[in-house]
Amino acid sequence: MKKCLSMLLAGVMTATMLAGCGSSAPAGSAGSNASSGSSGEAKLTLKYALTDGENTNYAAGAKRVAELVNQYTDGQIQIQVYAGATLGSEAETIESCANGEIDIATCANSVLENYFPECAALEQPFLWESAEEANYAMTGETGRLFNEGVEAAGMHMIGWMESGFRNIFSKDPIQTAADMQGLKIRTMSSNLQTAMWNSFGAVATPMSATEQYTALQQGTVSAVENAISNNWAGNYYEVAPYVTWSNHYFCYIMLCMSDYAYQKVADLGLMDEFMQGVTEGCSDQWQYLVDYNNEAVDKLTEKGVTFYDLSESDIQTLKDRYAAYVADSANGISFDKTWLDALDADRAAFKNA
Repeated sequence: MKKCLSMLLAGVMTATMLAGCGSSAPAGSAGSNASSGSSGEAKLTLKYALTDGENTNYAAGAKRVAELVNQYTDGQIQIQVYAGATLGSEAETIESCANGEIDIATCANSVLENYFPECAALEQPFLWESAEEANYAMTGETGRLFNEGVEAAGMHMIGWMESGFRNIFSKDPIQTAADMQGLKIRTMSSNLQTAMWNSFGAVATPMSATEQYTALQQGTVSAVENAISNNWAGNYYEVAPYVTWSNHYFCYIMLCMSDYAYQKVADLGLMDEFMQGVTEGCSDQWQYLVDYNNEAVDKLTEKGVTFYDLSESDIQTLKDRYAAYVADSANGISFDKTWLDALDADRAAFKNA
């Protein structure tokens, strides 16, 4: 299914990305690394920024993208990967990408709310039943709207990786929806993420990801949430030895490209080859995430971590709590109807595919 999605993605992305107007090269952009050369020699070198560390599946995915782009362009386009936030945070590198100062930057879909708030519709909990369904939506109406929003911000969405479903890591067991009542949990700095956890009955505590291990250690919070592979990579099992499979939220990692760099690729006549490398590299990262997650489960089990599943009735309880929270106008939560309609259309299309 994922390989089929990657093939569909290639066609969708090529058809929907609109060419902007190129201009003089911004400082630090692709233009400063471009050179003339014969076939097989680098004509363009692009900077690819991501905040995740070298030991993550995201960095492995970025390097795979670079490898395949180099392969399919016969070495004429090379990508230099800068992992570990060496070029700045997600917000900083996306801003630099929009300004043409960084060629390719990755960020969670929630970061792009700063550029087009309508995409906040993707912040709803329990939105997708599977990763395949989530990825399918990005090849449909939802992806079309996302493309339009990114392009209006002066960039091009060339693909996406998966952070995937997020789960709960806690100091004490969380086995039912009732266990979330009063739970102090670290959340991303997002009003909608905060609203989601508060609606569940928890006490949302937004903070930087770099602070959450210490916060668990000191008791500032008693739980955090993330992809299971990050539990192992961040050593959270040392201070939070319980994992609850909640699958409450699916997170995309968007690949955004500056308009200037995009035009340089187009000028070389290598857009199809470039996009083939990006698309296949992203698809490979989806599998890397699965592999890293499975490996993390094995390693965490060896370390004595205990895993819990929420029952269907508990998940329905959380869904009902969230729906009631959104329905209460006093909480000020609403979503763009065009986006909601797109999500509904893509869910229906996936079921009929």
